[in-house]
Amino acid sequence: MEQQPPAGKEWDRLADDLAVCLADLSEDEFLILSSKRENYFVQFAAQGQFGMRIEAASNVYVEPPEAVLAADEYSAMAELGWKSPTGVPGSEPRDPDGSPNFFLDLALPVNFRRVADMAVQTLRQVYRISHPGQLQYRSFESSGIEIRFPILRLKREARNPETPNNIQRGPCSEHPYRGNPAVRTEIIVQVGCDGGSITIEGKRYGDTGWQFRMVRNEMALYDDCADDEVPEDMVGFLEHSDYLDSLGEALKLFDKYPYWIDMYVIKVHPDFVDDILSEVQSRGGTSAEARWREALNRKRKESESNGHEGGCEGDSESIVRQSRVRSSGQEVKITVPRKYERDIDLLLAEEFAVSPSFATWFLEQTNAFKGIQARVIEVGVSRSDTTGESDLVVVFEEPDSGRRFALQIEDKIDAQLQPEQEARYRLRAQAAIRKGQYSEFEVVLCSPKAYPLTHAEASGFDSCVHYEAVSEFFKSQRLNDVRCSYRAEFVATAARKLSNGWTRIDDPVTNTFWRTAYEIACKEFPDLEMREPQFAKGQTWVDFRPLDMPTRPRRTYVGCKGGYGHVDLTFGACLARLFAPRVSAVLEKDMFVQQTGKATAIRIEVPSFEICELDDAVLTKVRAAFGACVRLIQFYRQNRMLLDEAAAASLPKP
Repeated sequence: MEQQPPAGKEWDRLADDLAVCLADLSEDEFLILSSKRENYFVQFAAQGQFGMRIEAASNVYVEPPEAVLAADEYSAMAELGWKSPTGVPGSEPRDPDGSPNFFLDLALPVNFRRVADMAVQTLRQVYRISHPGQLQYRSFESSGIEIRFPILRLKREARNPETPNNIQRGPCSEHPYRGNPAVRTEIIVQVGCDGGSITIEGKRYGDTGWQFRMVRNEMALYDDCADDEVPEDMVGFLEHSDYLDSLGEALKLFDKYPYWIDMYVIKVHPDFVDDILSEVQSRGGTSAEARWREALNRKRKESESNGHEGGCEGDSESIVRQSRVRSSGQEVKITVPRKYERDIDLLLAEEFAVSPSFATWFLEQTNAFKGIQARVIEVGVSRSDTTGESDLVVVFEEPDSGRRFALQIEDKIDAQLQPEQEARYRLRAQAAIRKGQYSEFEVVLCSPKAYPLTHAEASGFDSCVHYEAVSEFFKSQRLNDVRCSYRAEFVATAARKLSNGWTRIDDPVTNTFWRTAYEIACKEFPDLEMREPQFAKGQTWVDFRPLDMPTRPRRTYVGCKGGYGHVDLTFGACLARLFAPRVSAVLEKDMFVQQTGKATAIRIEVPSFEICELDDAVLTKVRAAFGACVRLIQFYRQNRMLLDEAAAASLPKP
């Protein structure tokens, strides 16, 4: 009969697992370890670029009275590295840097293993807890949404709303500098890609002007290597420059990442829009500037639409959506300024939350969960992290087995998909699985029926639910239900291109270029299995995914980036520095491994090309790029088992 490991080994294992969980906490997420009996606890608050605050129970909160700490135990806390409590709740003056608990503020990069060891020593040596089995945990977001960490192997603490405030644990104190205008840091420009972001931050010093620095944040990649590297290696995931006196100097640091103008635009400070657009134009030309202007205008309009009851009245003359319904036998015309994706997000979220019939119907449109009976237990709108944003996250639970699964839904009316947007949805879903929120997922595109036909990159989604089908579902409900009729018409008008003010720009040069390239691919490079092209004006990249290339557990495909002069065999959610040594023996001489955000690519460089009038020189470059893509496809087929195993081994075990 196998015996349980000794307590010492269990504590060591808890320290290992706790370090992983702490690294997985995002900004404004909290984790508390507490005793099941006395009110001893250690709590952790992730504070983004401000690092992490950790606290441990002082006698202010310890109960029952016989469990209070003695003077020598206060000394032991100091020896472990804790700062002493600075007061009691309600005492004045309040120390903004302190806490009624033992506390410590940790700057980035946080050594999570050292923090975990400190917490375990506190629980064992000071609070005299003999075994991890005497602990429980609770983890949650600032909004109150619970987070699960089954890796801890601890019981989750049952929430008790009647717990008195004086012994309530967490969240920890706000960082002392947040909201202090004397040290306020503002985002000047921020762009993102898979795995993180780069940012120019600024500080305004009254009349003396601004100072700027660059911050590179790839902490989302930490969980991909935490099991393989010592914590000190985290230094490479977040760095910042010294402060500089001009924005131009700071933006030169951006140029270490030559494709930063092609990343998705997260934020631009309103006082610096013209300066930033001028820098973008100088690096990428008028087309890059136009893309940035479009992105900023879209964010501005969405913000106005979400923040004001009546939407943007200025748009109502040129772009108007009308829905007609009958109320009490009389037709009512409802005019809505331009419908945004956010409008559809909220409509669908409400239906998932209140209509079991809609949720069941929607599941039937998916591939993985068709025919499954399950109920909706959670609906999230605009869930975001450093990899981007999920429009809708709908979590289901099967009533008999208790199994939970999720739909990650991207909603598109007419906007372009961001680079590898579908792959980043998978990264967010996999992070949720590691937190124990659910065990399976499917990534769904919800869009007009015409959208996938004009956006080849939409093929990577697991399933597609069309607005037209959603509208027909609403129409199929009770014929006299005015609300369903209105919603059916609302969604249907969003699906109509002319109502959206969106049409694909018909560029004869681009059309001729890709029509010729398509004919060459079909005749000379059939392994590409190229789809008939319908590309945007000036587009120089195309993805190929033959039927034998997988989309799960990670998407694998070949991408031709003609404008950049390279082709990639891409493995989603994979860390290059772990992948490269595992495949180096089979790489051909002109192949090398490259990190592309949170994906990894085996790359071959080729002559670059732009959209132009075709001649023999350009066609030679296209053929060279297509030939390199075929080589990568054949290379994958010949080495599939090794490559797939290498990609799987380049991630931490869940």
